[in-house]
Amino acid sequence: MYINAYFQGDLLIGADGAFSKVRAQMARGRFDYQQHYIPHGYKELVMKAVDGKPGIHRMAKNYLHIWPRHQFMLIALPNLDGSFTCTLFMPFELFNDLVTEEDGIKFMKREFPDAIDIFGEDNLRVQFGPNSLKALPLVTVKCSPHNYDNSVIVGDASHAVVPFYGQGMNAGMEDVEVLYKIYEENGYDISKAIEIFGQERPKDAHAIADLALYNYIEMRDLVTSNWFLFRKKIDNILTAMVPSLVKPLYEMTVFTPSIPYRHDNYDS
Repeated sequence: MYINAYFQGDLLIGADGAFSKVRAQMARGRFDYQQHYIPHGYKELVMKAVDGKPGIHRMAKNYLHIWPRHQFMLIALPNLDGSFTCTLFMPFELFNDLVTEEDGIKFMKREFPDAIDIFGEDNLRVQFGPNSLKALPLVTVKCSPHNYDNSVIVGDASHAVVPFYGQGMNAGMEDVEVLYKIYEENGYDISKAIEIFGQERPKDAHAIADLALYNYIEMRDLVTSNWFLFRKKIDNILTAMVPSLVKPLYEMTVFTPSIPYRHDNYDS
């Protein structure tokens, strides 16, 4: 069935995701747009709760667990029911070699041997092979401005980011907060508000996109470096000694809403 409908309105807010139809129409005007797929994809794996004990986790539950392997990594995040949602991030050329269940289990034994007993080999084996979910792509979207005429885009429609900073949803919700604040500050003039928002918000959107890409390198590779770990310890010591002067980048980005994603001199 095909339905061709025409609607009119005073304002159109596009929150229709990374492959936004609203953004596609805005791009017919003076509009900069960049879509970038990184060469890595992701595959979700499930680590079940302890057998017969719902809510009992197989690993410490108050942490993000990471198995860094330089060019790829496995992470695990706890769920309330005792399971972990695990995600394998790595280049598609490696995923392409995992055709059968046996391919998958051999890869896991070679690269993450300590995870086999935690997953359970039988549980892990069936999550690979031709009947399992395939690896999915990761895309970054940058565009500017975030408005055109009486239309404005928010969320992934304006700034899809890779998940390595955990800020995709937060950035989308912050879009709405920022837009409404500008709306209030300009006498509830929505036309003026979306014009200001559309010109200014891309600076923050581009900054968090770049931070997320960098954090992937940090998570999968840099955390294995003694120099990096030493620098982190120094950061923590300085933060404890002079918290008003020193604050780690991650803490500023994730836990300090008053600090915008962009630096004052950021330009991308």
